[in-house]
Amino acid sequence: MNLISNECTAGFIHKKNKWVYGSPFMWTTVRYEDMLTFVTEYDNINWNNFEIEREEPWDFYVKVDNKARIGFWLHFKFDKSATTPQMIGDNVRYCRIWEYIAAKYKARCARMDKDPKFIISWHEWLGYTRDNIEEFLSKDFPHRTLVIMPFKEYENFKKPNLTVIYDPNMGKRGYFPNYFVNKYYEEMIK
Repeated sequence: MNLISNECTAGFIHKKNKWVYGSPFMWTTVRYEDMLTFVTEYDNINWNNFEIEREEPWDFYVKVDNKARIGFWLHFKFDKSATTPQMIGDNVRYCRIWEYIAAKYKARCARMDKDPKFIISWHEWLGYTRDNIEEFLSKDFPHRTLVIMPFKEYENFKKPNLTVIYDPNMGKRGYFPNYFVNKYYEEMIK
């Protein structure tokens, strides 16, 4: 299953279903501008062309095909005392975390299939704001995309390959709804 999400959702879904991680978007974050690129240009991206970028102090990103970035800063932590990767829940700590990220990215890219399914949680802290909704909704969606947002006026907005659902709590930092077991998610993975 090639699930792509802008936050931890893809990781939670794979973990819940005991699936092998089928994309490099497991336990990662993707800012609005980058996700817009991934959603609209997925078929034109060379996923094997990537580089690791570091932002201070120890936040790491994978820049893909010089087009957009995947954030590995939330669950992948530098820890100078961890001489081997240390798993703590859904997090990993390691003194060479950038090597771990590159290895996981490559392995998961090798398992990606040609039919991605996008799940986007409209989080302002990742740059998904009310101001960019219209821009996002105006795009064509070559692959199935589910967007969960906190704005009732967009409830049940549909266009080919795009479904928008309303969740009044979406966007609150730290809120991860159980939407992946509802009918929308079940419909997505068919």
